[in-house]
Amino acid sequence: MSEDARQAALRNFSQILSCADDEAFLLMVWGVNALQSGNPAGGSDVFPFGVPNEVITEDMSTGWSIYPWELETIANEILASPKSVYQSLACNRWETVPVIINLLRKIDDLDFLEKKDSINIFSELFRLGGRQFEWQRGYLTVPQFYRNIYIYGQGVCAEYFKYKHGIGINELTVVGFGMYASFMQRPNFTADGDFELLGVNNSMRDKALAILAAPLADLRQLAGREREKWNTMAYRPSILRRFPCVRYGRRIRKIRSPLPALILERITSGLFYDVIDGGGPVRDDYGRRFEQYALRYLRAMIPTIAAVPEASYKVAKNRYLTPDIIVSKQPSSEVELAIECKSTRMSFGARFADEPATERGYDDIVKGIFQLWRYFSHCRRGYVGRTVASEAIGLVLTLDSWMVMNNAIMDEIFARASAMSDKNDPFIETQDRRPIAFCAIPDFEMTLTIGTTDTFLEAVRSATERDHLGGPLYNRHEKIVDSDTLPRPYPFTDLAELLPWWGIFEEGRIIAEAAGAP
Repeated sequence: MSEDARQAALRNFSQILSCADDEAFLLMVWGVNALQSGNPAGGSDVFPFGVPNEVITEDMSTGWSIYPWELETIANEILASPKSVYQSLACNRWETVPVIINLLRKIDDLDFLEKKDSINIFSELFRLGGRQFEWQRGYLTVPQFYRNIYIYGQGVCAEYFKYKHGIGINELTVVGFGMYASFMQRPNFTADGDFELLGVNNSMRDKALAILAAPLADLRQLAGREREKWNTMAYRPSILRRFPCVRYGRRIRKIRSPLPALILERITSGLFYDVIDGGGPVRDDYGRRFEQYALRYLRAMIPTIAAVPEASYKVAKNRYLTPDIIVSKQPSSEVELAIECKSTRMSFGARFADEPATERGYDDIVKGIFQLWRYFSHCRRGYVGRTVASEAIGLVLTLDSWMVMNNAIMDEIFARASAMSDKNDPFIETQDRRPIAFCAIPDFEMTLTIGTTDTFLEAVRSATERDHLGGPLYNRHEKIVDSDTLPRPYPFTDLAELLPWWGIFEEGRIIAEAAGAP
């Protein structure tokens, strides 16, 4: 019965979208987003026949809220939907919006009901988190920019990006940020926008636009090809993550971005798409920079902590590296925490497949556990020259949210790590296989905004407990630290170090404020 209802809802949804003009539909999505992200005037202009006052809200907890991940789904579905000859859907009337959103939510519910007997609820929570967490954290943050530009925007990565696209990452982010600022106020942008004041000539601008925007016809082909492979609508790949802007009109000069925040995602964490095909040297480069960033951040947030980078040591005739960050309470004292950083990005299957543990990237998580256990074993056997505290543990720190809310595959991951240990080093004993916690870098950043060395270590230890594995580390730390403690600010505020245009932007803002401009 639920499958019959699901198929009926899918047919109804497809029929409605087939009757929509793509450009008008994407404008409708932009309008809804504007109404609920601080631009009620712009959003209201999209719906000239009026909107209920209750929908003008930035509060996601109200019954009138339409979540940005829902808007992302319908924006992708319109690109993938076949077109009827009758373009009759009234995208400029608010009444159309709840019909589409309520039908989407019905499909989401029926998708879950159809497979509820064959899935693990924790697997579903993991997939829901993958769909929602980034939107809830937001993209317009200094950490989002600084972290990703630090990792992908320097050294070998930056050189490869320029070789591939003919422009630098600084120029791409200038154009992207400028388009984001424009789209937050108005729905349209033209391909001849002027960025000369920020050091970007027209040739550079055009190359940046080729990265950020694609013609409507091309996006329709890409969306149809990519999304048909996935059955569950909510977990189909988002084409707007690769190309957040759509080009249309004569000579494709007009540009629209239904969800402007995705431009910020594309010019920060989305830089991964531009460098991943650069081969081993590029991957090694951003891997090292991730390790450096994590260590710099840890030291900046807790200056009293004794944290050192990886070092080499010798076992017989072989050389080994320690984990990427070794933490102790005092310099040269017992090891309290060993951190292995993994910069592998999650494939779409790793994030949303029914059997995510089979995806290749999880091998890196397994390897990280093995490396931590091997290090503890080598310490015990006297190869490293350091002793390990009785309560010492390991932490796998990831760039993506590999293990967040991912309890369903914990047993398999640890079983695979044990098998790897047995095969590669039979002298790793049970006592060496210490508890391991998992944390993604945004959670790591939040966790270190409060507390001390002792409370941080206590929080990581509690996060290794079976009931808390994969849960947010910040929540564990928050329960330990005095609730009246004020959070420490993000330590790396000078983005102009990495993005010269940011300094120009900040200087202009300061001058405007001094002159009394709004």
